[in-house]
Amino acid sequence: MNRFLFSVLIFSLLSACGAIPTPPPTPSPQIISECFLYRQAQVWSDADGDGVFDPEETPLSPVSVTIEAVDRPGYSFSAQTGRDGIASINGVGDFGAFCDELVAKVSVPAGYAPTTPSVVNLKGKPPEEILLFGLMPPPSTPAALDPRDIPLLYPPMDPLPFEECPFAANSRLKAMIGALEQKPVTMVTFQPPYYEQRASVRCEARSADNAIYIDVWFVPDSESARRDYDEVKRLIGGDAVPVKGLGGEALWWQYGLRLEAVSGDTRLTISLASPIPDSAHQTALLAAQAMQAVNPDGGLPQPEKIILPIGASDPETVHLRNFAAESEIFETCNLLSKEEYEAVLGPLEYPLVSSSSIGELEPFERYNCTTDPLEPGGWMYYSIVFGTTPGDMILNYKRGGQTYPANATRMDNLGDEAWYWYSEDGSEPEPERSARQYHAGHQRPDGGWLRKPRSTPLAGAADFGTALRARIKGLSSSPEKRNL
Repeated sequence: MNRFLFSVLIFSLLSACGAIPTPPPTPSPQIISECFLYRQAQVWSDADGDGVFDPEETPLSPVSVTIEAVDRPGYSFSAQTGRDGIASINGVGDFGAFCDELVAKVSVPAGYAPTTPSVVNLKGKPPEEILLFGLMPPPSTPAALDPRDIPLLYPPMDPLPFEECPFAANSRLKAMIGALEQKPVTMVTFQPPYYEQRASVRCEARSADNAIYIDVWFVPDSESARRDYDEVKRLIGGDAVPVKGLGGEALWWQYGLRLEAVSGDTRLTISLASPIPDSAHQTALLAAQAMQAVNPDGGLPQPEKIILPIGASDPETVHLRNFAAESEIFETCNLLSKEEYEAVLGPLEYPLVSSSSIGELEPFERYNCTTDPLEPGGWMYYSIVFGTTPGDMILNYKRGGQTYPANATRMDNLGDEAWYWYSEDGSEPEPERSARQYHAGHQRPDGGWLRKPRSTPLAGAADFGTALRARIKGLSSSPEKRNL
């Protein structure tokens, strides 16, 4: 009985408290994806812009590379490239089930242009794959070419490959003179230390309207090195003067101390050795007198434009010559007698030697009459230059040179014909200093003259020109050997 009453009491109490709820199930723990990021990126200067890291191209540093989560743009990790152009990016986070829901971006420096995609999606890319970013550098603005920037070289015996020409590469050259229509070439010249003649390497490139030459002259030491730079451009309008004897397309103009005449592919030059009238004017005046072009008493005023025709009015006075065959080489010094030389140049101090050369880059023949280069002094008496078009001839004859002092030294690497020496105090050059070391007429940066040319008057120049011209009238028509 008591047991029954106890059961009723318990049931009543439970009914009064209400139903007992079923406890909820324990929730499953949330799964967190923890990715340990490690990626490498290579950045390089893609000079040729082909998107390929070529062996000759260089790494780029410092450049920032960033990797960020696809769905969380602000969640990112960055690193900068080192000297090897490699950026190593590390990070920890949820980057998807395969840790590849990422994008990589390169920060492109100002002036550079991407040659590969600058943003790369990493989905599906293995972690060990190195990301590649090529950036093309900005184009270089060519600066004015300073001859002093050209490195000093000693003259090789063969022409240099153009890539080794001692001025800038093709891109800089094109920027200076426009599109090149002929492949740039080089040549090597070496002459004994006569007046205004030096060993040199000439680099030349041409387009239709422009030509650029850079001549590097070689001397014993870098302090006395002369690096000459000529840029020749075809002038138009009032800047140029027509030339008689070379056709309507031939023009003269004055470029510094150089007179240039251009007719098609023919280029003739009279180089004024010095602004000093006794030297510079004699050089051009004598050549003009030989062509009956300038009044011998008129001189050549500077800097006015001057008409200096190449062809004489009498067509029989100048003849066209083809390149000289071996049987046509003649002794230049025998064109005039010793007495005729001395009437103009004074007593001949040393024996005379004939020499000749054929142009390599431009069609011409040059015949010189000089003293023996092995004598202890050098005097150039005259040279004759034949071109390849009618009337294309210049006569140059002048007196100039130097006497080697007792302490002169031969240059071993240039042969027995090259000499050099220094002034006693090592500063101001002596008046008779070697033309191999100092080119007449060029000023040093401090305003001093590199060499003091002679100013001896040349008497009897008109008669000398007439006599010399008479001797060469038949040189183009006779095939037999000339040993006059």
